[in-house]
Amino acid sequence: MKAGGVSVSEEGLMRMDYELLTQAHDYKQYKGSFDVVERLEVPNCVYVRFEGAPEDIHYAHSKLDLYFYENEISSTGESYSVMVEDSEHHCVVDIFRTVGSL
Repeated sequence: MKAGGVSVSEEGLMRMDYELLTQAHDYKQYKGSFDVVERLEVPNCVYVRFEGAPEDIHYAHSKLDLYFYENEISSTGESYSVMVEDSEHHCVVDIFRTVGSL
């Protein structure tokens, strides 16, 4: 998933900006139905791996927030979450947050 942030309109409506991405082994067969890219590269990211209960993933995002704050790094606001393992009680997620400037 690619998360691009949240915005609130003057009417108080909240808009979440995100894209769902999936890895496909034979991706060319999906070109007629979906936007397909052969390879996704996102340079200049800070990375954290989360392992634990899915409801605790917010701790990984907080850890990234704190790291950016303590090191005076700005973010572009985008983050990418890659599910490595996923079950009801345990998940492994790699989270990448893009760096805006140092």
